[in-house]
Amino acid sequence: MLLAVVFSAGGGFVFGTVVGYTMKKVIILVGIIIGMFVIGLIPLIRSDRKM
Repeated sequence: MLLAVVFSAGGGFVFGTVVGYTMKKVIILVGIIIGMFVIGLIPLIRSDRKM
C-alpha cells in the first residue's frame, strides 16, 4: 500500500514536471510568433502615417 502511494506521488511529480516544461516551451514559441506578427505590422502602420 505504501509503495503504491510513493510510486503514484513520484509519477505525478514527473508528469507535472514534463507538462510544466512543455507549457513553458509552448508559451515561449507563441510569444515569438506574436512578436514577429507585430513586427510585421509596424511597416503597415507607419506607411499609413506618411499618407
